[in-house]
Amino acid sequence: MQNVNSLFSNELTLLSNDATEQEFKENASQSSIIHLSTHLFLRKKSTLIIFSLNENKEDGYLEDIKKFLAKTKNSVLLVLSFCRSGF
Repeated sequence: MQNVNSLFSNELTLLSNDATEQEFKENASQSSIIHLSTHLFLRKKSTLIIFSLNENKEDGYLEDIKKFLAKTKNSVLLVLSFCRSGF
């Protein structure tokens, strides 16, 4: 990720504990390229994209795929790499 990131100007890389739901929500709409590599929980009624926990109100689960896509509508490239998990 860091090697690829160095190819672009004005890059923001969020890895490990920095890759929180709050950071995604705050930065995704301003990003032209988003590469998200994380866990995805598939459930009958909803799908959860998993982010790192933080100390704020966010629980680390992005539940609404429509809200997720709305945050990425200004992106010219969206790469999703999920490890499918379930419970």
